[in-house]
Amino acid sequence: MAKNLILTFSQGKRSKSLSLSNPKLDLHKSDVLPVMQDIVDKHALLVKDSDDTMLPVDGIKDAYYKETIITPLAE
Repeated sequence: MAKNLILTFSQGKRSKSLSLSNPKLDLHKSDVLPVMQDIVDKHALLVKDSDDTMLPVDGIKDAYYKETIITPLAE
């Protein structure tokens, strides 16, 4: 089973998510939220606006693990 850490940010009414593969499995929101706030404060993540202007994310929405079950096809 593949597991990703999903970090979701806001930009106005829009959302932007980062998916990080192979994260540490014992993270808590208290570990992740300060890093996410640094991303917001430093304008490190940009979102394309409707007129193709690049705007920095302006808030934090959520952080969570996402698990994906991968089932190979039969031969």
